[in-house]
Amino acid sequence: MRGNYYYWWLLILILAQNFMAGQNPADLHFVRQGVKRLIFSPEQSISLASFEPDHIVGLSSMHPVRTYESPKPEINIESGQLVVQAGTPSEAGIWFAGFNPFATYDLQIDEVEGRGRCGFEFSGPSADQRFILSLDIDG
Repeated sequence: MRGNYYYWWLLILILAQNFMAGQNPADLHFVRQGVKRLIFSPEQSISLASFEPDHIVGLSSMHPVRTYESPKPEINIESGQLVVQAGTPSEAGIWFAGFNPFATYDLQIDEVEGRGRCGFEFSGPSADQRFILSLDIDG
């Protein structure tokens, strides 16, 4: 009698497992929900990275500076704005984000006082080969 009792419980567990298995993958139905094809236009841009000075905690650790020409410029955040100052000509790069070859890049400068150069630098970790796009500023 005890053996029959064991088999009944085993049968119940096997049947319960079939009901708990969930939906059969062959019964899944997929519906395309995309309604717009992405193109390169400003209305459909997806920001991969941005530089917002008023949200930065620890400028030197979040955005390290590499100096190429002495003296090192003074780089600070004042009133939510990035301020780069140097008494004499110098050259430095600030790391903002990684490079994505399929992305587009946009540089917005709100205000400039003085003279200088601003732009993008694309390089590897050693910076022995650099590609620079820059804008000379005479404000």
